[in-house]
Amino acid sequence: MSLATQHRVDAPPARGGWLTGAIAVVAVLVTLGAISLAGVAPFFATGAHPSGQSGWTRIYDRELTAASSEWDLPGGCQITAQGIDVVAQGEQVLCTYKPSAETDYLGSGFQLDLTVAPAGAVAGTEQAFVVLGNQVLLLVDQSGSFEMCEGSCTSRSQSTASGSTITWHSGGFTPNIITLKSQGTGQPLEFYANGQLITSVPFSYESSQPTIQIGTDRGAEALFTHMTLTSATTA
Repeated sequence: MSLATQHRVDAPPARGGWLTGAIAVVAVLVTLGAISLAGVAPFFATGAHPSGQSGWTRIYDRELTAASSEWDLPGGCQITAQGIDVVAQGEQVLCTYKPSAETDYLGSGFQLDLTVAPAGAVAGTEQAFVVLGNQVLLLVDQSGSFEMCEGSCTSRSQSTASGSTITWHSGGFTPNIITLKSQGTGQPLEFYANGQLITSVPFSYESSQPTIQIGTDRGAEALFTHMTLTSATTA
């Protein structure tokens, strides 16, 4: 009697096992990335650079290299070939746009654009300071960290909003543009960095103090090279 030849048939190797694993890894990475982005989303780009409101008047638009007649320049504020250079050895130093002390450009709606020279253009640590109506204060340092306070604020310690934005050019070689915009008192004041909306705070101030001031904090420096102001109020 002959024995039937026995044949062993091996199962074919599993296909796609490595691919399934790779897809799973990618899915995990995408999920983690989405969670990380959600945490910092408020400080990413959230819109295009704001344009001037229809019907508003351009009050001021020029380089700040020969602006001494329009600015109150206390010690620490100096007109240079690059713009208004502000150095605060002790307390904060503020330079006042003089026409804003005589005409309220803020109350009915405005947009203020300030170009700040890159950190590499100044000798000290760069911190740009903007004060509106003695009620709203914005500080942005060379890394993109910012603080805003509103409502009778006299110092950074009363900040209403703070954080850091990656839209700020922190490399030291590219200028930055600060934009503050509001439809008027009682409406939100929006802060943009290089055209991207970062945050907003309530906006109010004493009508007797509608001044626009730029400067820097104690122990720091800021170089402002250009300013544009549009307003619902004409000169």
